Amino acid sequence: MADAVRVDGLGPGDHACLTFSDPQERLDLVAAFVRDGLRLRHKVLCWTDSISPAELGRGYDRSRFDAVTLAFAARAHPRTIAAQAYHDDVLLRICRQYRPPGVRVAGEHRYLDTFGVALTESMRLDRNPYLNLTGLDYIDAACATAVVQAAGQLPRSRHVTIACRGLVRTVLDLVGAGTADRIRMRPRDDQS
Repeated sequence: MADAVRVDGLGPGDHACLTFSDPQERLDLVAAFVRDGLRLRHKVLCWTDSISPAELGRGYDRSRFDAVTLAFAARAHPRTIAAQAYHDDVLLRICRQYRPPGVRVAGEHRYLDTFGVALTESMRLDRNPYLNLTGLDYIDAACATAVVQAAGQLPRSRHVTIACRGLVRTVLDLVGAGTADRIRMRPRDDQS
């Protein structure tokens, strides 16, 4: 079985299999891999088998393969790369986002302790955390309030950027995110 590592845990000569849940997660992980390698002046190779760059953007993800194929890919590679996930089940995924640095949440969200852990860690590690909620369909008031309160504790020189849509944006606005000093809401779009 392959050893699982975070993208920033790879070293020169590592051969790894990247698994991801959606195209956005894949792009985030590949971009972090390339960025870190180039920053360290390493030779960077990203091989995608027979997938063209256009197809790569459409979602070459683990849901397209059966369990046997995924197990074979894991055994064929000494390491596997996956996003640092704080929570991952059929209804909700909370994971570290590398570019821009912050947290990505997808699914339906009611407040969980793991979200608080992810948010606190991002506030500690990232100068201006990016909270990517574009894949989130629902957020409850407790979770939205926790975001506003966490941002309010940042020094004046820092801020949180929130990307979201539809009902999530409405709930965040209802708890004061749209008028908070240290929150930058991405402009509303027509997506619901």
